[in-house]
Amino acid sequence: MEDVLCNIELVKDNNYFIARIQSEYNGTREYKSSNIEEVLEQMTMDLQEEFDSACWGGNLMANEIKMVCDEMDMLAEDTTIPRNIRRSAQEAKNNLLNEKYALDVRCAGAMNVLSDLTGDSNMPMQAYTLILQILSQLEKISKDYDASKGN
Repeated sequence: MEDVLCNIELVKDNNYFIARIQSEYNGTREYKSSNIEEVLEQMTMDLQEEFDSACWGGNLMANEIKMVCDEMDMLAEDTTIPRNIRRSAQEAKNNLLNEKYALDVRCAGAMNVLSDLTGDSNMPMQAYTLILQILSQLEKISKDYDASKGN
């Protein structure tokens, strides 16, 4: 499913280039200059900023997700951890990265898989500690995402 993020209109009025942008997030705005490159640069920078903040925190959220995935990779690749726990860490990571679903749903899926592991009596202490840390981070990501959507 495609969503229209914005509508852009570029026109030339005598010696000026004008870009008009209408978006769901920041409404309608206009950029005007005698230099087309200036108009395009202003427009591009503003749109990048707008979409970074509108898309669940932009780069900050993406960095948090990457950190969690790196931690799940640590679990999945540590041969001192039982195989079932390593497989579950990989499954949780796959759930988190499955972009068919909203981020809060992906976090919930990953948290569900990891929560099931906390009762495993074969789990080494370092794995248990890391899983609790990952669960905490996933909960924060989910709450941040919900807050950005106004829920």
